[in-house]
Parts: sequence; C-alpha cells; structure tokens
Amino acid sequence: MREAKRFCKGGVLLVVLGVLAAMGVVVSLLASYTLERALLAETRGAESISGVNIKLSSAIETGVAALSAFEEVAGSLHSPSEGWGVPAEVMSGWPSTLEGVTVEIFDESSKPGLSLLAEDDLKELLDEAGFSKGEASELGDLLLDWIDEDSDQRFQGRENSAVGRDDDLWIANRPPRSWDEVWEIPEWKEVAFDEEGNLRDWASRFSSLFSLDHDLPANINTVDRDLVEWLSEANLISNPLWLDRRDGRDNELGSEDDRILTEIPEEASLGDLFSAESQVLRIRASAEVGERSVWKEVWISRETESDNDRGSEDPDIEIPSEPELDLPRENDESNGEGAAGVWGEWTIFDVRGGLALSLEEGAEEE
Repeated sequence: MREAKRFCKGGVLLVVLGVLAAMGVVVSLLASYTLERALLAETRGAESISGVNIKLSSAIETGVAALSAFEEVAGSLHSPSEGWGVPAEVMSGWPSTLEGVTVEIFDESSKPGLSLLAEDDLKELLDEAGFSKGEASELGDLLLDWIDEDSDQRFQGRENSAVGRDDDLWIANRPPRSWDEVWEIPEWKEVAFDEEGNLRDWASRFSSLFSLDHDLPANINTVDRDLVEWLSEANLISNPLWLDRRDGRDNELGSEDDRILTEIPEEASLGDLFSAESQVLRIRASAEVGERSVWKEVWISRETESDNDRGSEDPDIEIPSEPELDLPRENDESNGEGAAGVWGEWTIFDVRGGLALSLEEGAEEE
C-alpha cells in the first residue's frame, strides 16, 4: 500500500515538473517573441524618423524658397506679420509631398545680440536695473573680462591666474554659450538668484531681452517694447515714441492694423543696436511620428561668417545622432548652383534637431 502511495506521489511530481518545464518553454518563447517585436518596432521607428528627417529638410528648403520669392517681390523682410512667417500661406501650390509637416519662420533678431552693448552701455543698464554705480561697474567688468579674448584685467574684473592648470581655465575669454554660464560667475550668481534659488526679476528680464545666439542688431518691427523702454530709461536711446506707430492705431500687437516700419525713424537715436529689417531667422519644421514630434531648425543670418554653433543643450530633448542634419551650406562647393539659389544671401550658422513628446493642443512645449 505504501509502495502504491509512493508511486502515486512520484507520478504527480513528474507531472508537475513536466508542466513547469513546458511553462518555462512557453515563457521563453514569449520573451523571445516580445523582444523580437520590440526590436522590429524600434527598427521601424528609426526608419520612420529617418524618413521624416529627410522630409523636414525638404520642407525647410521649400520654406526658404518661398521666403526668397517674397523678398524678391517685396524687396525686404521687415516682420513675419507681413505673411512670410508661415511660408505655406505665401507660396501657392505647397508640395503635397510635404503634407503633415509644419514650417514656421521666426525673427530671432527681435532681440539684439548681447555683444552689441558697449562697456558703458552694459553698466548703465545694470545701474537702471537697481544696482549702485559701484555694483554695476563690478558686474560689468567681471562679465566683460569673462567674454573678451585678452588677459588684461579690468579694474574690478578677473582674469585667469598664471598659477594652476593651463588646460582648465575658469575664465573662458569667449562669448557665453548660455545664460547658465553667465550665472556661474560667482558675483553674478549671488545677485541673480534669491534665497530659494529662483532667478530674480532683473536677471530674468536681462536674459530674456538679449540674445547669445548672434551679435546682430534688433529689428525695430519685432523688438520687445520692454527692451526699448529700458534702453530709453538708461539713456542709451532717445525718443521711443516710434513704438506707437509700429503697433498701429489701437496699439494692440497682432491686430489687423499693425504697421511695418521700413526704416529707422529719423527722430530716434538708436546707434548700432537696431535695424529696420530681419537679420537673423530661425526656420523650424516639425512632424509627428506616433507619440513623438520630430523637429529640425536652421538658423540663418545676413552675416557671411559666424562662429556661433550653439546646438541644443536641453537635457530633456533627445538629439538623434542619425541621420545627419544634411542641409546644404552656401560655402559648400559640393552643393552646386542650386543650393546657392535656395539660400540666396543668407548664411546658415546653426542647425538643430531632436525629438519631443507630442503635446496636446494648447500645451506648451518644454
């Protein structure tokens, strides 16, 4: 009897082991299948994004062609509100192959380059921001020593000491690539942030009104009113009443009666900080691939050369390593006459691209 019970228990154990073994095989097969599907989806996704990148490049070139056509007729570019900000609306017969791609052109010369500020201008602005003459002078000297290429130290500035590692210099002696670099200057960091680590109002205003991406003047048609008033209060420019003429009869930006100023007002003394035309444009093309938005931007300027190469440093944006952002450059002989015809007098000085999660309508990116 005991023998029979042992035999029965042994049989049950074998059955259980057999079932477990079979389940292990099934789980293994399922895992393998899931992995293969994931790899296949990833490959297809990469192929899809690769194709979209090529499409985005074509859309940007088509946008530039529409921009050139507009400029040829109008003679100049004063403001995206003239219509060229959305090239698909300017160009009749937008290519059907670019369906699903959004192209927009932004005037990045709505901000003057920070480097256009003369030494005394910078200190006057800081003085108007609420600093004492001594504080404004110190902050100005520190920033200018950080930026300029020489090793001559200003009265209240700072240069790299001869003592230490030559390959790890703290003072960069070049234009800042981001405002974070400016805030890392200890004296600037101390006055730019409050006790909770938030950027103070003056610092937020300062960094939002000047550009580190270029060193060209601001366009009087798109420049921020706050900047003009600040410059006027600091006695750096005179008579800002031309802003009212720019904004139209009702003084409401974006209304149908907005006016375009085609030249610098005679009564305004604006120095080298302003221009009547767009000098720097950012052309952005984007398209959705599943739950991702793939975007590409090209920055172009009237300058023949530029040392700026800013690229996105946002840690939340994934920059695809492939395919290359292979837009033609005007000084690239391999592009031939066709590329020069597309870009005209504009010079590409930066190309950026990446992926972002597609956002619901009305949500802000980043």
